[in-house]
Amino acid sequence: MDSKLERQFDRVWEAISGPDLEREYRFDPGRRWRFDRAWVERKVAIELDGATWSGGRHTRGAGFRNDCEKANAAAALGWRVCHLTSDMVSMAYVGALLVALRDGGRIDFRFARKGGRARRFKLTPKGRLLICNSFRRSGGAPSSSSP
Repeated sequence: MDSKLERQFDRVWEAISGPDLEREYRFDPGRRWRFDRAWVERKVAIELDGATWSGGRHTRGAGFRNDCEKANAAAALGWRVCHLTSDMVSMAYVGALLVALRDGGRIDFRFARKGGRARRFKLTPKGRLLICNSFRRSGGAPSSSSP
C-alpha cells in the first residue's frame, strides 16, 4: 500500500508527464532492497524519504546508515538514486529534476524551491505543466511541450 507521500509524488509525476516508473522495484536479487520508484531504462531510482523533519527512520542513526548502504550498493550497480523529502515533492522541484534526468543537464534547485521562482510553475486544467514566459527565457525550465 502506498504512503501519502508516494501518492502525492505519483500525482505530481503524472501531471508533469513523467515516464512510467516501476513501483517497489527490486534492484538487487540478492537483497530485499527496493526502490520506491524506478525508471528502469535509465537506471534512475526515486527514494521518497518521509518524516525527515520529525525524527523518522530516514534521519535516525541506523536508518540513515542502512539508506546509505542501499544507495552505495545501487551506485555500484550503475544506478543514480534521487532522494526526495516530503517538502521536495512539488510541481516545481520534481519538474526541474525530471528535466535534468531527461536531458542530462545540471540543475539549479534554487528556482524550484518554495519562495523562489517556483510560483511560476502552474498546472493547466488538462494536467500539463505551464511555465510563465519570462521563466522559460531564463533557461533550464521544463515546458508544457516537453516529451
